[in-house]
Amino acid sequence: MTPKFYDRAMDTGTVGEDGKPVYRMATYMLLQVDANNTVDREIRDEDKDRFPAEYAIYERTKQPDADGFPLAAWPGVNAAERQGLADRGIFTVEKLAETNMAKAPADMREAQARAKDFLQKTSEDGPKLAARIAELEDENAGLKEQIEDMKSAIEDLKAEAAKPKK
Repeated sequence: MTPKFYDRAMDTGTVGEDGKPVYRMATYMLLQVDANNTVDREIRDEDKDRFPAEYAIYERTKQPDADGFPLAAWPGVNAAERQGLADRGIFTVEKLAETNMAKAPADMREAQARAKDFLQKTSEDGPKLAARIAELEDENAGLKEQIEDMKSAIEDLKAEAAKPKK
């Protein structure tokens, strides 16, 4: 009887200024009580007290990790894999890549292979991408300067056109 905590977008029943529904994030708990009964509802304070370890794992999966790329932000794992990895204390791509997964389920080992490929690719492409970003930033600054020059020229032309003709 181990609960799974998860986030769900809930319709508030109101609409925004644009006429679209407004949502709020809510934390839910899914708990299989027995073979015939499942609880799936918004959590209460007593749920956090009743299942502190499981809730701590859920909270940990939402926190960014200073020592790596968070699995929560990496599209290389699905929600089920991410939960299984969180249960094993793995919250970053780097930690996944370096953890001994020999006894882990096949999907975890496959996720580890993807993590290693991802880290290899980013380490190879990182310097190239940084150089390209710097190049684009310089180009963007030059274009912004040209736009300002054009705006100024347009204003000068408007002022000249507005002068009375002799």
